[in-house]
Amino acid sequence: MNERVHELMAAIDRSLAASTVDRESPRLPMAWVTTASAEELDALVGALANTIRGNIPPRVERPIEMLLAAVASRAQVLSAPAVANETSAPSGWAAATLLEIVKTAEILTRNAPLRPYWLGLFSSRADRESLRHFVAFVTSQSPDSSVAAAVPFVPLFRLRRASLQQVFPGLLVGLQYPRLAVPILDLANYAARQTGMAPHPACERAGHLIQLLQELVERLKPLDQPVDATADPVAERAFDSISEGIALCTSLCDALALIGDPRAIPALRRVMELRHRRLRVEAVYAMVRLGDPDAGRQLVELAREPVVRLRVLAYAEELSILDQVDDLHATPVARAEAELVSWLAQPTAMGIPPDTCELYDERELYWPGYDDPIDCYLFRYTYFGYSPNTGAEVAGDSSNPTAVSRYSNIGIAGPLAFSFTADLADLSPLDIYAAYAGWQAEHEEIRHWEAEDLDSNQRVEVTRLERRLRDAGYHQIEPQRLGIFFGTKLLLATATFHDGEGVAVVDDQDIWWHASRGRRRPLGLDEAHCIYKGRKLLRSFNPDA
Repeated sequence: MNERVHELMAAIDRSLAASTVDRESPRLPMAWVTTASAEELDALVGALANTIRGNIPPRVERPIEMLLAAVASRAQVLSAPAVANETSAPSGWAAATLLEIVKTAEILTRNAPLRPYWLGLFSSRADRESLRHFVAFVTSQSPDSSVAAAVPFVPLFRLRRASLQQVFPGLLVGLQYPRLAVPILDLANYAARQTGMAPHPACERAGHLIQLLQELVERLKPLDQPVDATADPVAERAFDSISEGIALCTSLCDALALIGDPRAIPALRRVMELRHRRLRVEAVYAMVRLGDPDAGRQLVELAREPVVRLRVLAYAEELSILDQVDDLHATPVARAEAELVSWLAQPTAMGIPPDTCELYDERELYWPGYDDPIDCYLFRYTYFGYSPNTGAEVAGDSSNPTAVSRYSNIGIAGPLAFSFTADLADLSPLDIYAAYAGWQAEHEEIRHWEAEDLDSNQRVEVTRLERRLRDAGYHQIEPQRLGIFFGTKLLLATATFHDGEGVAVVDDQDIWWHASRGRRRPLGLDEAHCIYKGRKLLRSFNPDA
């Protein structure tokens, strides 16, 4: 047995054999599992199946759970090429062995969020027996969250038609669970659209899908009313329900469009009456597929809405009506605007699209990570009456007492779609590009350490750079972070300068000062650091910048 596997299994054996009086959780030597080879993982999985039988003391449960999570995560990485080619995984990955691991994981129910990783052990393999176990496990209970529902399905979106036919129609049993219905329908839609599976895997359940869509529209009517999710827990729960409802409605519309059952038309028309633009696009697209003569015109008109523009353009191209879209909405600038607005509308960003979005700057730049120069765009976006975290698409409402009167910033599109929270309005366009280039940059020669984590040698560097700031007239200097940029040491510190507070960045050549005064959302350490890195990178690629 491999030495690292032997050491880990010996630690598990000792932990299982220890006195029940010992309540301290053991520390297992398992850090290496995240980078284990296929042979090591084969040996470990076999050993675990022979050792772990479910009678695990409570103090050992958590370490075993974390070990199984690491095994499952690494197994998915190692199995990815095999899934893509639909070849069998290494012989050591017998489905029966994996079944023992997953059964053990199911016994350890105290950490339910880890369940998707157990299921991923089967979906990563993609052989007939593993897929059979996957279907049985995944349809046995409702997942705790939409994320938990989606995670184990990810490897399946690399399969060919023959393998996907092995999970349908069995997977359709899971449609009884709303959170599980979304990845199931998305996989079925993928099978029909991308692999040519015909008829659509859910074709025989079209009546059930139509009824589900009709019921869902009634639950989504709160979309037409402003919701403040921060007001009370009830509103927050309503927001979560609406978010999941939107995802399910989108998947249902796509499925009914691909199935082509005209009985869905009344339900789709009700979706078109909702104010949510993404859902209207999905419903109109489905109506075009079902032969509605007026739906094509409605679809191309929706291209004027940046938040759904990219979706509309993709559907218009699929339906061979792209030439009907106004040229103004299909330009590179229009597409870039749509990228940023779509990003802003995500729940992880602002949650709703901005009220206005205007081009601020555009230029061609050599960008880190790209071989050729690319078109880069900055947009100034503004929210009037923005109520944070609502998740509903409502226009600015100044009568809402919980709404912010005005929120504005400058975001980027082109090399990436992103926006900082800190206000960038006072920066030059090049410095704004630098901020985003620095945020995106990753390299082994670009690192940093927080002040509290520095060793004695690093503190010497901090003292030296701090002296440079003091000699330049900075006061009340508080070192925060030491960085290294391709061999150059730099210090980030909070300080005062000319009686104002801010963030200073200093290296052996220059000092950059970012004042906080006069800004509602001043630049912090992260933004100042990103600007430093981005300036260096962009100037090295673009000498004239």
